[in-house]
Amino acid sequence: MININKKIIDNNYRYKMNKIQTKIEGRGNGIKTVLINLDLIGKDLKRNNLEILKFIGMNKGAQIIFDNNKFIVNGSFTNQEIQDQIYEYIKKFVLCEKCNLPETVYEIKKEKLYQKCNSCSASFQIVHKLCNFIIKDINEQGNKEAIIDDDEFI
Repeated sequence: MININKKIIDNNYRYKMNKIQTKIEGRGNGIKTVLINLDLIGKDLKRNNLEILKFIGMNKGAQIIFDNNKFIVNGSFTNQEIQDQIYEYIKKFVLCEKCNLPETVYEIKKEKLYQKCNSCSASFQIVHKLCNFIIKDINEQGNKEAIIDDDEFI
């Protein structure tokens, strides 16, 4: 297990996640990287696995595939390259901008994505290409906890 916030070196830090494990399959033009334990990382971060996979695909400029519970990124990538992308995702979508704790939840206001920190109560808008996917996913799931009215938003 490794710390969710890579800037914190403390071995006793309470917010931990699994380290990514990858496997290269195929060769030539058909080479792809399988993310073996992305489902565990999604649970550790309390985020959707496909959201993380899509973020990696966007940043690497690679096609992604979710097939038979396998998370695949086209191309050959090392564990460290994928782990660095996960840390970028964490910085943008998981950690609070104010207190740097991973206790954030999504909120939607006027089709814009916000994060609210359950620790310090800070709220801030997220601006990224992935936001449209997240909003669509939340709306399809009908997750009422993530959707708020204008009157409730502070």
